[in-house]
Amino acid sequence: NGTFCNYDCTSALALTEVCDDGDTTTEACGDGVVHNGTFCNYDCTSEYALSEACDYTGNWCGESVTYKEDPVGCLVTQYYCEADCSSCSKLCF
Repeated sequence: NGTFCNYDCTSALALTEVCDDGDTTTEACGDGVVHNGTFCNYDCTSEYALSEACDYTGNWCGESVTYKEDPVGCLVTQYYCEADCSSCSKLCF
């Protein structure tokens, strides 16, 4: 927090950060990375917790279902991740 010089020192920037996790990404379910812990949003204005059993990079596995394809963090025999990243499944529900 404080006032800092921009990249070429032509202007001053005032920063007020609630948190900083070292990146400008808002980690979330559906980004292909299993997240567990406390994170900071993209502009460092709020902190939030994530607890994911899995994540995914794919599309819906069928119509009127709640699971996504291409899971991350699931056993090799589990082909789907719940869309809210709460569980893995071998079947498309």
